[in-house]
Amino acid sequence: MAIRNLQTIARAIATALLGFAAAFSAALSQAQGVSASAPPGSAAASAPMPRVLGDALTKGIGMGADQIKATKRLPVQGMSIIETVDGKTFVVSDNGRVAIIGGRIIDLFENREIKGISDTESLDHINLKRMGIKGVELATFTIGNGPIEAVVFVDPMCEPCRLLIGEMPKFAKQYTFQVVVYPLRGGPSGVAARALACAPDRALALTAFTSGRLESLPPPPRSCDVSNVQKAMITGTVLGIRNLPFLILPEGKTFAGPSFHLADALTR
Repeated sequence: MAIRNLQTIARAIATALLGFAAAFSAALSQAQGVSASAPPGSAAASAPMPRVLGDALTKGIGMGADQIKATKRLPVQGMSIIETVDGKTFVVSDNGRVAIIGGRIIDLFENREIKGISDTESLDHINLKRMGIKGVELATFTIGNGPIEAVVFVDPMCEPCRLLIGEMPKFAKQYTFQVVVYPLRGGPSGVAARALACAPDRALALTAFTSGRLESLPPPPRSCDVSNVQKAMITGTVLGIRNLPFLILPEGKTFAGPSFHLADALTR
């Protein structure tokens, strides 16, 4: 199977998973905290993935549903095996990032074959535009009004995330930062994410976040629209985000974890 067809599969998988967020959000909204009912990576959040993979493959390569014999989760985290009726099998990661077919390892997001460690640099890149993901649709806050857009995933209870946000005003003329609240830690983070998304005064909400005084936020109404946070949860799962803060620059380069400084990342 050609790489270009595999990339079509990747786009279809990403689209299917992101579309799944809309149906999933109804269940999430029943919880007090945004992530309390099914935090990213939980069994509840990942259970539908094999079915979605099958649906995406059907759309992605024009394969009729009757040509996909089975889709099964492997006993390793995040991988499923696909079998077609003509006996072909291949392995795809749940987020559609990597496929193993015919002994070849393909980075589907970047349309590249991985032949060795030197090729794995592409795995540190995420092209949101190619995937059809818009940071503004996920963001709880927007900082700056510059011509260059960067997207950063943060957890409300993450101290390095707060420090990173504090650096952003220095670059507000050059960059527009879409700050995506992603309650990776679940529990209190989910409750805080909901409060941040629902706060009527956006400036005060951002101050409460960066100062670590989240308890000052008013209780959110149950009718509050938290769809952007719910989409962020699914998107973070699809992108495989596990370390925060997580910065995505326009060209797709990423920086993750507490060890990087914003100024250094933007000037590299």
